[in-house]
Amino acid sequence: MKLLYRILFISISVLLTSSCFSSYFFEGIEDLDSSKIHYKQAQEKLSVAVASLSARCKGFHESLYNYETSYLFMAASNPCGELDEDLIKGCAERDYYKKREVNLCLTLITADPCTDAAGGDPTSEPEEMKQYRFSTFAYCSGIFGSMMPMPMFL
Repeated sequence: MKLLYRILFISISVLLTSSCFSSYFFEGIEDLDSSKIHYKQAQEKLSVAVASLSARCKGFHESLYNYETSYLFMAASNPCGELDEDLIKGCAERDYYKKREVNLCLTLITADPCTDAAGGDPTSEPEEMKQYRFSTFAYCSGIFGSMMPMPMFL
């Protein structure tokens, strides 16, 4: 019986040790892939794009859909919590996004036509702006693995 416990203990120790090293290995591989971007870099770029749009477009900041706060929550989220970790790869796959998709998200945010630039009544937001911003948020939410597929309504 003692032998069985020793074998079990050694097996579990080897498995845990190898999974720690393998997660660093897989993260290193993801880091070398030029078509991917680490989630922290992507979140920084997202924050800059949202701040730029908010400064340029008063209606974005005053929207009833609370886009600015919703994007900031998206930028602050961690794509891989402790419970989401893969036993072998760790968080390597979830910590890296496809650069092409992140860039498209940022381009959509930057290209916001801002037809409500004059600000005023947030309830009178033009329909095309609602549709554009809502679909852009939904797309970016999918890219960033956000738990909020829709912006927070005021």
